[in-house]
Amino acid sequence: MTPRFRAPAPEINAYAAPASLRSDPGYSARALKLAADLARQAVPSHRSAAEIARLDMAAVLGPTRIRPAVWARFAVMLALHERGLRKAAIARKINRDRTTVREALPRARELAAKDHAFAAMLEKVRAA
Repeated sequence: MTPRFRAPAPEINAYAAPASLRSDPGYSARALKLAADLARQAVPSHRSAAEIARLDMAAVLGPTRIRPAVWARFAVMLALHERGLRKAAIARKINRDRTTVREALPRARELAAKDHAFAAMLEKVRAA
């Protein structure tokens, strides 16, 4: 007779980095700071200086949905996931629900493939 309940299959992350990169405890903080700095630079020129000044770590971690902050979040989520962090751990680091991270990762990959500016931001965050 087969068992009634099966253990879930382990999640396979094809984008995982080597263990030496995953063990860096300060990476997520560096990536968040760099993403905020890069997002501040990505604000369109028609935005006021006050909006640019407010785009900091609080904006990236907060509820704002302006494009530079969302891009920064996406870049950090994808970079952390590629380093082997689980979606729940990423969600805790950026004050989001794990389902938000689950939905954002495919969108971030799609954005990286289509938008050169986001891809450049993502590469800088990965290198942080």
